[in-house]
Amino acid sequence: YDLSGHQPPLHDDKALYFTYAGMHVFDITSGKLIWKSAYDVTEGHIKRGNAQSIIDGNAVYVSAKGQLKAFDKSNGQLLWTSKDFGGAVAEMEARGNVIYGRLGGQFYDRTKKEWELKKPLGVGALDKQTGNVLWRYDDAKDSITNMVILDSIATVLIADAKNLIGLDMNGKGDIKEKFKVKLEFKKKIGAGAIAAGASRFALGGIRGLSSKGSGSD
Repeated sequence: YDLSGHQPPLHDDKALYFTYAGMHVFDITSGKLIWKSAYDVTEGHIKRGNAQSIIDGNAVYVSAKGQLKAFDKSNGQLLWTSKDFGGAVAEMEARGNVIYGRLGGQFYDRTKKEWELKKPLGVGALDKQTGNVLWRYDDAKDSITNMVILDSIATVLIADAKNLIGLDMNGKGDIKEKFKVKLEFKKKIGAGAIAAGASRFALGGIRGLSSKGSGSD
């Protein structure tokens, strides 16, 4: 089996948590199945379209096909399922009583062997106890990076194709940018140049990257 398109399992001091075909939890000392909850985790043919699960307190949080779910980690009781965000939720972070999920991104389609942009692009914030949406931002343009949470200024940072974007962690409803800073890229590289650079790096390490690639990009 090729599990490279999935997030790796989690563990605490009692159990291993696998999400390859839904959540399956095994005793860490005996290997015995403690509980399971089978659900569809496939987001088409893309790789890593679902976020790494989070163990937080007495719950384990997962994402699958644009939805977040919370389970009681001791017995597998489904605590809640979020609304459908309409696309992949590929990253999650927990802070206090809130789960933040990054919406969309660029994903590798293993059948087409090409990258695919999944929308909407943005961030959703959910109440950790109920799964209710506290706020949502989906105005990122053409791409999105991973989230960075700056607790000291209560801000979630992302970048899209043109801007560094700050989002208010304490927002409500459909929010707008707390701030936006235009990004200025000094050089553009296409897929051919990336592949050539990777090959040079593999063959010559960092020095290999100093040689010029072919192609106008």
